[in-house]
Amino acid sequence: MLIVYHLQSASRAFFANKLIFLNRNVSIRNKLQFFNAIVTPIACFGAGPRCIHNANMTKLDINFLRMIRSVVGAPDGICWGDPWHEILHVWNQRVREVVTSI
Repeated sequence: MLIVYHLQSASRAFFANKLIFLNRNVSIRNKLQFFNAIVTPIACFGAGPRCIHNANMTKLDINFLRMIRSVVGAPDGICWGDPWHEILHVWNQRVREVVTSI
């Protein structure tokens, strides 16, 4: 139950700053730095030395990938007629490339 509270808090912080995260005039690098400064600490606040179970870690990964995909944006030339899992695979690959290059 604790992980749900942290995810809700992180989502509130993300959507409170949605205009910055979705602004095309702000570089992806600056948006990701702002994301790491604002959203990540809120999600991890109070976690302390608690054990994080695999199911909770999966929830964290899913929610953070969803938010970061919004920040990074869709890849150019993506075929929206493809099955959704293939679109997400290409999109998550772009996210990994952008995040590791920063």
